[in-house]
Amino acid sequence: MDKNKLKIIHILVAVLIILINILIQLEYRYIDGFSYEIINNNKIISSMYPVNESIWESLKLSFYPIVILGVIEYSIIGRKFNNFIEAKVVASFLMILFTTCISYIYICIFGYNVLLMRIFSYIVSCIIAQYLSYMIMSRRNESIITTKILSVVIIVLISSSFTFLTFNTPYIHIFKDPITGQYGCKEEIK
Repeated sequence: MDKNKLKIIHILVAVLIILINILIQLEYRYIDGFSYEIINNNKIISSMYPVNESIWESLKLSFYPIVILGVIEYSIIGRKFNNFIEAKVVASFLMILFTTCISYIYICIFGYNVLLMRIFSYIVSCIIAQYLSYMIMSRRNESIITTKILSVVIIVLISSSFTFLTFNTPYIHIFKDPITGQYGCKEEIK
């Protein structure tokens, strides 16, 4: 596959991730969190979908779209790239990292969560993450079995952390919903 096709695929995936993030953020703010109410009653979905507006729960929107779209991407083009898994793990980790950093920067500046800044942080983080994924995949044959295993372990650890901390939420700022003041899931599904 040539680099132009790979670049187009990364741009399309970035647009999809950004659209997913924006739709979920707007849905929560302007349709009174309808999906949160439905999802909060399902433990499996709650572990992958934000259960409130905390920064931690919002990071699920940085991680799971890359992972889910990465699985779809792998079935289409992944086998053509020896370092596909590593590229997607780097992208998912960096998107979480950049989203967190940008979120805390604008919270420090404004003193509270600003929806447009949150959306902006997702857009910037997604563009950076997808660009780096593209750059890694453009460099062929730099993958060995050890990096593949390490990448899978990292994905499992991040996913397990989201699941565990959704239902066993510590009382730390990153886990606090700025709108309701609650931490983690509602009590009825714990």
